[in-house]
Amino acid sequence: MQIDIIFQELEQKYGEDFPWFLVQPDSSFLHEAYREISKNHPLLGMKLTCLAKCGANDDVLFLTEHGQFVVIHLTYSETNAPGYPTYKLFDTHLEVKQYLEQWSRM
Repeated sequence: MQIDIIFQELEQKYGEDFPWFLVQPDSSFLHEAYREISKNHPLLGMKLTCLAKCGANDDVLFLTEHGQFVVIHLTYSETNAPGYPTYKLFDTHLEVKQYLEQWSRM
């Protein structure tokens, strides 16, 4: 299942209560993620493609070079404490859909 199909399904199901929106792959969110991922961060050096942004917070969905999905909570800080930005990895489209759908139930 493709991400755009997941978004269509969730937008149809939840309408305006679905806070996520698709973005351009090379959006400013991608540049911000690379800026925030510093040395010793587990995502350092990983190639990312930006897919979507949550309008309810600073979470951004990316596709990794390994075919996994990752949601990164951007901080927009000049420097981050160890462990930041926080992130959550997903192996399948179904896991991503379940994660995105939880935002519509809040």
